[in-house]
Amino acid sequence: VRLKAAEPQAKLLFALTSPSLCDPTGDGCVVDLNNQAAAIMRRHSVPTVDLHDAIVKECGPANAHSACWGLPGCFCPHCNEGGTMQGYDWLAATVIVPALT
Repeated sequence: VRLKAAEPQAKLLFALTSPSLCDPTGDGCVVDLNNQAAAIMRRHSVPTVDLHDAIVKECGPANAHSACWGLPGCFCPHCNEGGTMQGYDWLAATVIVPALT
């Protein structure tokens, strides 16, 4: 709230956490915490971008043998590997940048 008041021209956007695709139990915690964060952001009229749902839609649900884009361990919880339009490159281009524009 203070940030919005101090910089009214800025676009404030909260990114919900990306999944832990290799750990279904841990990912359940991520979903729970994302739900709590989304509720807080709604209460303060801060828009969110849902990194978790976007990745799950692209890569499938959490499972012990996840290999998003054929990359074992990608988004378990990080994905530094991959080429163009994979991992963080895909996330930025298809989810984050569109939310900011």
